[in-house]
Amino acid sequence: LNESVPPVSRWPSSGIFDRFLRYHQSLTKDSATLCEILLYCTYKSTLLKPLNQETNLNVVTKDTKVVTSPNEKLLFAEQLSRNCSFFGADNLECIKSSFVVVVGAGGVGSWAALMLIRSGVQRIRLIDFDQVTLSSLNRHAVAIRSDVGMSKVEAMRKRFLEIVPHIKIDTRVELFSKDNQEELLSGTMPAIFGMVMATRVLTELGNFPTEPLAIKGRHALYVRLHRDLMHREGAKTKIISAISLTVEEIGYIFEEMWMGKSAISNAVDKLSLVRYYADKPLSSLNCVCMTKKEADKHCKLDEGVDPDTYYDKAVVDYIHSRFEIERLYASLPDKFP
Repeated sequence: LNESVPPVSRWPSSGIFDRFLRYHQSLTKDSATLCEILLYCTYKSTLLKPLNQETNLNVVTKDTKVVTSPNEKLLFAEQLSRNCSFFGADNLECIKSSFVVVVGAGGVGSWAALMLIRSGVQRIRLIDFDQVTLSSLNRHAVAIRSDVGMSKVEAMRKRFLEIVPHIKIDTRVELFSKDNQEELLSGTMPAIFGMVMATRVLTELGNFPTEPLAIKGRHALYVRLHRDLMHREGAKTKIISAISLTVEEIGYIFEEMWMGKSAISNAVDKLSLVRYYADKPLSSLNCVCMTKKEADKHCKLDEGVDPDTYYDKAVVDYIHSRFEIERLYASLPDKFP
């Protein structure tokens, strides 16, 4: 944007730009000028560059060697002096020798990645298929106006190398999906979320013990839900005994799976948890949130009645969609390679 944009008529012929020329003629002067600037930035950052300049062909893994000069070592040590005081020298070395993958380089991921490299992570992979836009400059960690049209990961790579010149960055201009996850993972204000993520990763890498605060006022609710479920389970046998779910798991099921609402009526008051299929063991994949009245009615269903045929199709589809998401999360490994 620090140079004048040549007339549209002088741009080389290309399918997407030929379509743009036809659209361009219908715009007002101001709108046409803005479109010219935005599209020209995209044109410069993609068609005028070989593909290997848009992505970093040097694949980075946890085994990639980081070579620094003696002077750079001194500078980097001073740069991380506060981090060393916080984590300790040995734990800081754990952070420096780590390899981190950041999926998404927008308003959240860019802040997470920025805080990671500022805190000592020297090997990082950035994954995002999107480009920097004018509208994203209000929330992106490092992108500036001259980066508009450039891939987000490439813009981040440029800025990160100015902060830590010897850092090893693997940029992937790709859409993260189930098909490429094995390859790519080998090895409020969005900024707040990104920095919180980075803090969590750093304290784990640096072996720094943390005790996250419990959600204020919710633990008593989870205890009550746990107790009510235990009584419901014991009502069948007339013997109240421990259930297989802990109070913490009850809190997870209530908050994360059912978002604190009844799966049947969407109500948020006087809620309870209940076993969905009476003939299957109680687990996170067989526990549904309902109001107390709905739960009482559910428990009184005649033996052999399938709840999938009793409730409306929309309710059943929603319940199974939540079970499917939980089943997907449960299948993920505890740690990625």
